[in-house]
Amino acid sequence: MTRYIDAYANEIAAFIAAKGASKKASPSGKDGLVALKLADAALQSAKTGKTVRID
Repeated sequence: MTRYIDAYANEIAAFIAAKGASKKASPSGKDGLVALKLADAALQSAKTGKTVRID
């Protein structure tokens, strides 16, 4: 995963800057949860060959 080092560093720096300025981080934790749900549904769909609905 070394190809993502710069992306991770930028993400951490943006989070720290937002917290230091008392701003909300972007993307939010909710955004991350939605992305995780999408990834899980895509994996399940790939394994089963069926459409997976997300609430």
